[in-house]
Amino acid sequence: MSRLKHFSRAGELDAWLTGLSSTATARQLNRRDRTRLDDDLRLLHSSGMLEGAPGDDRLRPRLTFPDTRGRTADGAPSEHLEFRELERQREMRRHMAEPQEEENVPRSPVPVNPEPGIRSEQDKQVTAALPHHQDWIMSRHRLRATFDSVAACYQEARPDYPAELYSDLLAITGVTPPARLLEVGCGPGKATLPLARMGFPITAIELGAALAAEARHRLAEFADVSVIMSSFEDWEPPTGVRYDLAYAATAWKWLDPEVKYAKAAKLLTPGGHLAVWNADHAMPAGFDPFFTEIQNVYEEIGEAHDGPWPPPPPEDRLDPIPAEFDASGDFMVIGTRLYVWALRYTADEYIALLDTFSGHIAMEPAKSQHLYQEIRRRLAARPDGRLTRHWSVALTIGRRL
Repeated sequence: MSRLKHFSRAGELDAWLTGLSSTATARQLNRRDRTRLDDDLRLLHSSGMLEGAPGDDRLRPRLTFPDTRGRTADGAPSEHLEFRELERQREMRRHMAEPQEEENVPRSPVPVNPEPGIRSEQDKQVTAALPHHQDWIMSRHRLRATFDSVAACYQEARPDYPAELYSDLLAITGVTPPARLLEVGCGPGKATLPLARMGFPITAIELGAALAAEARHRLAEFADVSVIMSSFEDWEPPTGVRYDLAYAATAWKWLDPEVKYAKAAKLLTPGGHLAVWNADHAMPAGFDPFFTEIQNVYEEIGEAHDGPWPPPPPEDRLDPIPAEFDASGDFMVIGTRLYVWALRYTADEYIALLDTFSGHIAMEPAKSQHLYQEIRRRLAARPDGRLTRHWSVALTIGRRL
């Protein structure tokens, strides 16, 4: 599907809409491209370039377009909302809203502003013109809530993080018990348990009721660990309480990008630290050919990998988080680490893992049934009936400014 272009006149936009209708694009798109098209139309509508309601087949271009200063114009493109900038913002939101673990393989890195922390007047005007913040929150709330439905199997299906990660975390930050820790999005306690066993008092925030209950059950023996059911965006600590280290394990990407860094900084002591890491599917040299073979099935069901295949190996993938730390203006990166390891899975074990990914949880039953049948069939043809999946974790640690 073509990318959103810069429309400077109503005629250009009308031709684009006509092309969509004449080719029946909306009926032929897979789920991912359908989402992109809906996002494009919402952007065009919210900026005043379309008349009619979003989702209405009768959407049509306005005769004149509003410019970034609130006037109308039908002349030079420089007077109009810059849709190249809208596309950049949409692409950044898409990468944040569709995390790497949601699909069957990792996505390309999120684009990063080449001048972190600097916003031009055009940036501010375009941001003010679009209700993208509300759109982002709506889509995030739907997807991030899916994990609660698999609370009972999440802990066993997901891999443990490498022991070296915790060693590096403590060595780089210098925190030792009884320093106060704040975990954002603890799930069933995957990254809470190792630090609780070291004697840290931890406040763990979890959005899902079932996941929070699982975490409380697994952490019941630790009197200094509390699990609070809330979104991080809405939660506030007791008056005067601040933390020495805040961390998020495969959860940070789900949070509102306009809130999370500033709020984390506010909750930390002076000189406190923020650590973020995420577990992703890695494709190092010599990765299991099963994943190339199974791509044909994902394509059949309309869930093809978004980007070139195979993806770059983990050491060549650009992690966007350090740049986000710098751009926030609240943190200075003091350390990054990359961990790569491999695990073996039977068909049942691998399907149980897939069932904890938001994209597979939300997948239509007919699609997932076909996919899982193919996974079982292909692994049954192997002598040991197993596949090798590589994992990578990129750790970023920053100090509060």
